[in-house]
Amino acid sequence: MLLSLAYPNYLDTLLSYYYIVVDMNTNLSLGEFEQIVLLAVLRLGDEAYGVTILSEIAAKTGRNPSPGALYTTLHRMEAKGLVTFRDGSPTPERGGRAKRFVTVTREGRNAVASAQAAYRSLLDGLDLLADPARFAVLPSVILSAAQNLSSCLMERPCHA
Repeated sequence: MLLSLAYPNYLDTLLSYYYIVVDMNTNLSLGEFEQIVLLAVLRLGDEAYGVTILSEIAAKTGRNPSPGALYTTLHRMEAKGLVTFRDGSPTPERGGRAKRFVTVTREGRNAVASAQAAYRSLLDGLDLLADPARFAVLPSVILSAAQNLSSCLMERPCHA
């Protein structure tokens, strides 16, 4: 009542506003390290767990991320629906603890494929790969990802 006395046309004004809702691009944006992790998990298949993922990243990129960085990234990607975890059997060499295996979901595959397609589109026409002297300019992770994406997506069955 007080609002209508102070602003007699307030309710009429509110009713005259229209909102335009735009469907924003819902594709998940992936950071560089998330792409590296997803590609490493795809390469490892059923044997992807913390230690093997770290080893694969080191072998293919020359980077040595900390376990904390890896697990933080994996849990963030799990919350996004890009990966899932499953527990393996407990082993004596691990003190009776089970390995937590990682699987890339269909959404994760789509996200990394989309991100890599964007990289390829940006590289298209630059002729950076033709000149070996300029080859070192590109970060090894981009080169490795570009070279391995097709084989990862084609060789491994999609895990939903």
